[in-house]
Amino acid sequence: MKQINRPPFQHFVIETQETAENLNSLQWLKDKTEKLLGQLEITTVTNIYHKFKPVGISLVYILSSSHIAIHTWPEDRYLHIDLITCIKNPLANKIERIAKSVFKGNTIKIYEFKY
Repeated sequence: MKQINRPPFQHFVIETQETAENLNSLQWLKDKTEKLLGQLEITTVTNIYHKFKPVGISLVYILSSSHIAIHTWPEDRYLHIDLITCIKNPLANKIERIAKSVFKGNTIKIYEFKY
């Protein structure tokens, strides 16, 4: 099988718990996502979202360096963030600190996927 030519990128998943009210608020979710991206020094291009009935939101930002997808399950108080970026600055050393500052007081789990 022929090898895939893959550009260098970083892939992280961030998981945390939050109140159901926050996880069903599009404004809260956008504010937190934009704060996270700003502190990571990642430029956004545009975003799109979908609000599920009765609860839940999916929010996707196209970044100048790839994308971030955010999904909420308010009924489980669960927030899932999937970040893929090809910026040259390594994020592994700072993503946990920044995520903890954005989602204060919450337990944060971060997974980095290496390809």
